[in-house]
Amino acid sequence: MTLEGRPVTVISLVVADGIVQTIYLIANPEKIARLGWSGTSKDG
Repeated sequence: MTLEGRPVTVISLVVADGIVQTIYLIANPEKIARLGWSGTSKDG
């Protein structure tokens, strides 16, 4: 999810043997800001 081009929610999956074991949802803007989001995609 984004708001004004910045992420507001991050989802992380822990997968083992092709099965999702754990789902983490981070919706804390202060923690997400530490990820260093640049607002651009490295894929183009």
